[in-house]
Amino acid sequence: MMKSIFIGAVAGFLTTTLAVAQEQGAEYAPGEREELARAALGDGKEIAIQRVTFPGGWSGARHTHGGQVFVYVLDGNLQVETDGSEPKMVSGGELTEEPMDTPMVAMNESDSEPVTILLIQVSQEGVPLMTRVE
Repeated sequence: MMKSIFIGAVAGFLTTTLAVAQEQGAEYAPGEREELARAALGDGKEIAIQRVTFPGGWSGARHTHGGQVFVYVLDGNLQVETDGSEPKMVSGGELTEEPMDTPMVAMNESDSEPVTILLIQVSQEGVPLMTRVE
């Protein structure tokens, strides 16, 4: 009996957590995502580093970042459109900064080749990497 209650509670928690993550846009893009590191920096801040590969033709949802983000393009071409700025092309070997709490969209410039990035975010602990906005 207790085992059934425990399993039910865990299932309910996971369902709620996944629904909230989807609502906030935590996973808004197809592709391969690998978290390379996440560490506390002190004063309630943390750093998260991910390697992400987006397929050809990919276009992300409009979103914001809750911390300071730097994107280093490892391979391919990434177009970044940030509200209030001209679209920017970032190619392999180049770094771009994405401002905190500013709506933006990113897309793979190629219809056939993937783009691979290294995403580095410094934020308050527990802040999602991204939040979808309309």
